[in-house]
Amino acid sequence: MDLNKVMLIGNLTRDPETRSTTSGHQVCNFTLAANSGYGERQETLFIKCEAWQKTAEIADQYLRKGSQCLVEGRLKIEEYQTKEGEKRRDPVVVVEKLSLGARPKGEEGGRDERRQENRREERRERRQEPARNRDYQDVGSESGEEDDLPF
Repeated sequence: MDLNKVMLIGNLTRDPETRSTTSGHQVCNFTLAANSGYGERQETLFIKCEAWQKTAEIADQYLRKGSQCLVEGRLKIEEYQTKEGEKRRDPVVVVEKLSLGARPKGEEGGRDERRQENRREERRERRQEPARNRDYQDVGSESGEEDDLPF
C-alpha cells in the first residue's frame, strides 16, 4: 500500500504567480512558510506549492503575501540544474484542496471583502429594527383586552 498525502498550514511568503501553459491550463505557484516544532526548537520550512485549474484561479484571486491557508495535496520532486551546474531536487506540493485562512492585516479587500461588508451592513440594519416574533402575541395589550389563554 502506498500513500502520498501532505497537509500544511502556513503563510505565503510572496504573492502567488499564475501563468497559463501552452495547452491553456492555468497553474499558480506560491511558497508557504510553515512552522514545525516549538519553543527554541521551532524551525520554519519554506515549501513550494503548485495549484492547477480552478484551484489556481482561487489561489490567484484570494491569496496574497502573508495570507494564511491550509494546503492539502501530494508531494512531487522537482529536479533542476543550477547555474553552477549542480543538480538539485526540491519537494513541491501539488495542491488538491485549498482552504483560505486569515488575511494579512491592512490588505486591500477585493470583491469578496465588499460582499462581506454588505452582509455586515445588512446585519446592522436588522439589529436596529424591533424584534418581531410571529409565533407569539403580546400579553396584556394596552387596550385592556384579555388574552384567551386556557389557564
